[in-house]
Amino acid sequence: MFFLPKRNTTFTSICNFFTPPSMRNFLKEFSYHTKSERNGFIVLILCLISAIFLPSIYAHFKAKPTTNFTAFQHAILLLEESNSVEKKEKYDASESLNNTPSKTSVPIPFDPNTADKATLIQAGLSSKVAHNIIKYREAGAQYRSAQDLSKVYGMTAQKLAALKPYLNFPVSNKKALASSAPTRPPQPRKKTITPFPFNPNTADNETFAKLGLSEKVIQTINNFRNKKGTFRTPDSFSKIYGLSKEDFQLLKPFIRLEEEKVKKNAAPSKAPTYASEDKKAFAPVMVNKKYQPKKIDINKANIEDWKQLRGIGDWYAKKIVEYRGKLGGFANIEQIAETYSLPDSTFQSIKPFLIPSAPSGKKIKLNTGSVEDIKHPYISWSLAKVIVAYREQHGPFGDVNNLKKIKLLNAETFQKILPYLVLE
Repeated sequence: MFFLPKRNTTFTSICNFFTPPSMRNFLKEFSYHTKSERNGFIVLILCLISAIFLPSIYAHFKAKPTTNFTAFQHAILLLEESNSVEKKEKYDASESLNNTPSKTSVPIPFDPNTADKATLIQAGLSSKVAHNIIKYREAGAQYRSAQDLSKVYGMTAQKLAALKPYLNFPVSNKKALASSAPTRPPQPRKKTITPFPFNPNTADNETFAKLGLSEKVIQTINNFRNKKGTFRTPDSFSKIYGLSKEDFQLLKPFIRLEEEKVKKNAAPSKAPTYASEDKKAFAPVMVNKKYQPKKIDINKANIEDWKQLRGIGDWYAKKIVEYRGKLGGFANIEQIAETYSLPDSTFQSIKPFLIPSAPSGKKIKLNTGSVEDIKHPYISWSLAKVIVAYREQHGPFGDVNNLKKIKLLNAETFQKILPYLVLE
């Protein structure tokens, strides 16, 4: 039979109903507190609550400190402004040194003999080409025609064609032209020719200097002789680069060419006769019987064939064959003179031994070739891209003459590439 309490609350009655007597005594003793203990417990709870919420309450009521950053912000603005000005000056300086000409430059008439760098850039030239023009001019050269400007390194045929209407070559004497160039150094005085009998094949530098020849002409003569070149006739001496026609006419009567030695087994040649009694006035012109190179085909000759020509060594022979491969064959003999660093005197000496033939190398396929296929020594990369773009826009080429519609392709370049064009 269960024990039912009479004077406890409902909750206590329920606990007593489900709790054994021993457990009820333990709980009663554990939960019993005196009044002072209860008060202390309440105070402890209040302290914990205060410790948790007091910092946030204090921060809410505390006045926020105010700092004046006006001076600091003003200093930052001044620093940013100075940096922007410095960057702009550097940008302007870099733009002035940029090799690429400004797209907004308007060509103006100018004289390449007197124009400064700014004028040349305004005319549409790049900074590098303008520098080369002035450097070439300071070396003592003069621009008398558009052809002279084509020799400037970096000057393309397209750019020269665009500048031709604006080139102004004033008709003036050399002294006026020299005085108009502010940076041009004073030119050395031309030596007076003092002719006396000499042999251009054996004369030394001192002999040439006594004749009145310049150092540049003497160096050209030595270069020609070092490449096994020989003056066989007095007129061949006139082909020396830098020797004027007037100086040659003064020296021609005094040129003495020794008689070349003939082979031992050859029959002795008949002694030459002279119209004048003074045999020393005119020296006999003898043919070098040892040097009789065979004629070669310009499109079939290999390196060894080219080397048997006088003045053509291993290096020049390789350059000629290499340039022929890039062209797709030589269409005419004059193209050989375009070989890199080949002297004109050497080309003139081998020209009689060259046989022209039709080029048999690679062709320029106008309708199927890519930009790389159309690229050619006569066709720049930019012109090749224009040709391909024109073909894509207007369709395949029906006639090679349709290339003339491209404005970047001038008539001279068209005639050069004509032998290599095919409608494939």
